[in-house]
Amino acid sequence: MKLTRVQFIGLFLFVVSTLGGLIGTFYGIYSSLAGLDAAESAGIGAVGDGIQNALISSAAGFIGSILGILLLVIGTIKRSKS
Repeated sequence: MKLTRVQFIGLFLFVVSTLGGLIGTFYGIYSSLAGLDAAESAGIGAVGDGIQNALISSAAGFIGSILGILLLVIGTIKRSKS
């Protein structure tokens, strides 16, 4: 089965967004743990930036994946009507 252009873009966006969000989440958690290790005291200031980065990258990956799925579905519907 050959993918249409819209389907291909949707699939590509889904895969890249999912992996980007996952890698960003890992980096955010890593920087949180590194900040906790470097801090004198265990407080929110030591881990806050890393947790913020992890949450933002997870949300961005989630939103991009949803858009990719929508494009894939739209391309499939258009293809089936033709």
